[in-house]
Amino acid sequence: MGFAVDRAGKPLRESTLLGYRYAFNKDILPAIGSMEVADIRKKHIIPMLEKIEVRGSHNQANQVYRRLQRVLSFAAARDLIEFNPTQTMEPVGKTQSRDRVLTPDEIRTLMIWESKSKEAHRIIKLVLMTGARPGEVAGLSQKEITDSWWKIPAIRTKTGNEQLVYLST
Repeated sequence: MGFAVDRAGKPLRESTLLGYRYAFNKDILPAIGSMEVADIRKKHIIPMLEKIEVRGSHNQANQVYRRLQRVLSFAAARDLIEFNPTQTMEPVGKTQSRDRVLTPDEIRTLMIWESKSKEAHRIIKLVLMTGARPGEVAGLSQKEITDSWWKIPAIRTKTGNEQLVYLST
């Protein structure tokens, strides 16, 4: 098993891998990328996270913390390092849940929006009508639809569980 699997051994989604790449390229490598992994301590990690906080990226600070924590846990579990310095740390960022919903006017605008791409327009409409995620809708194939039911395979859902969505006429 490699780095591209979760704790249960299932492959990581492409969006998760992109998040790791972004965190490492934007924040982790510039701050501690020249160090030996065994030399990394909290005194190196905390200023890096605080710098992310200062620029107003609270959720990103938490994502960087979690991703670095996972990588260092992996290294510690395989005796590549003696201990994981993030083990006794807390996230520095305040996670802000997103509970914004589209207004009726915004939905109306999206429903009548004329895109240069007919496929993008259909995806947006289906996202609005079903509540499914854009990645789930973009991967939709005819074989996933039986009668009025769309069975989204577990591999494409955020939770990793198969989802059933009723499709009205």
